[in-house]
Amino acid sequence: MMVAAGIGINAHSRAGGGTRGAAGTTGLYGNRNKAAIVFHKELDELEATYPNLRVIHILTHDPSWTRREGRIDAEKIRRFASDVAERDVYLCGPRLMMKDLLKALAVMGYLARIHWETLSL
Repeated sequence: MMVAAGIGINAHSRAGGGTRGAAGTTGLYGNRNKAAIVFHKELDELEATYPNLRVIHILTHDPSWTRREGRIDAEKIRRFASDVAERDVYLCGPRLMMKDLLKALAVMGYLARIHWETLSL
């Protein structure tokens, strides 16, 4: 499973994408609005090419986006990657998101096989 926010999606392209196989790869990709999605067209094309890849966009501030709103959190991880305990998890994004997700994964009882890269400006 991959979790990224903003330009953090670039780190995941280098990371290799987590666990593959029957379950495939799930990517939770958080952005402020639809216009902020980096490589949106390319991600759609990858999903069309690889049936076991699923990219789920989660936007925080876009009134035109009627699905998957809010921030990436434990609830969204459970909803979109309920088998997280069986996967490698790759995290990359802003420090606050990383801190919150590491805490959420700990509360879920899952801290094994987590790989992360923190973005800073």
